[in-house]
Amino acid sequence: MAVGDVYSLQIQMTLPDKEATVNLHYQETDPVSTDSRACTELAEGFIAVPAETVFRQWISNLAAITGVKVYRLSGDAVAPGYATDRLPGARSGFPLPANNGLRLRLLQAVFPSNRNGLVWVPGVSENSCVGNTFTTAFITNTVGPTLGDLGLPVAGETNGAWRLGVLSQKHLTDNPGDYAGAFADSVGAAVTPTVGSQRRRTTDRRGAPGAVV
Repeated sequence: MAVGDVYSLQIQMTLPDKEATVNLHYQETDPVSTDSRACTELAEGFIAVPAETVFRQWISNLAAITGVKVYRLSGDAVAPGYATDRLPGARSGFPLPANNGLRLRLLQAVFPSNRNGLVWVPGVSENSCVGNTFTTAFITNTVGPTLGDLGLPVAGETNGAWRLGVLSQKHLTDNPGDYAGAFADSVGAAVTPTVGSQRRRTTDRRGAPGAVV
C-alpha cells in the first residue's frame, strides 16, 4: 500500500474568459484497499467535500468547478484519477478576470516560514471586493469559517485518507525524488486581503504550481 506517498491534486474550473485550475498537494495517511484506485479515491473524495464546502463557497456563480484530477508523485506508478461534476460558485456577481484572484498561504512548521505554500484561487466574484481589496465581510464571513474545513483530512469515496500539505521545491532540488521528505503538513492557512494579480501569458497556463515552496 502507499501510506506516506505524496499526491498532486488539480481543481479544474471554468470562468467566462477561460479555464483555470487550483493546485494542492496531499499525503496518504490511510491506505486504499485497491492501490490502483488511489488517485481516483482522492479525486472523488475531494470533489464530494472540500470542493463543495470550501472552494465553491469562495467563487462566483458564473464560475464553476468542473472536475478534480490527481497524480501520485511518489511510490509505485498508478494511473491518474479523475472526478467530474459541475459545481457553480455560491457567490453572486461576475467573476474577476482569470489573472486576478485570492491568494491563500498554507502554513507549515518544517521549512522556514518564508516558504509557506502559495495557493492561487481564481473565479472570485467582483462583489467580494472593493477596488483591489477583498471586503471584510468576504474575508471574515465567507473565507475565514471555511479555512478550518480546508485543513481537514480528505476521505476517499470508499476508503483511504489524505492530509493537506506544502511541498518544498528546494528540498526536491537537493534531494531529487524525495517527495516524502519534501512534504510538510499544513498547520493552518492565511489569506491576503489584497486582490492578487498574475501576469497574462500568451499560452494558456492554468493556475499556479500549487502549494510549493
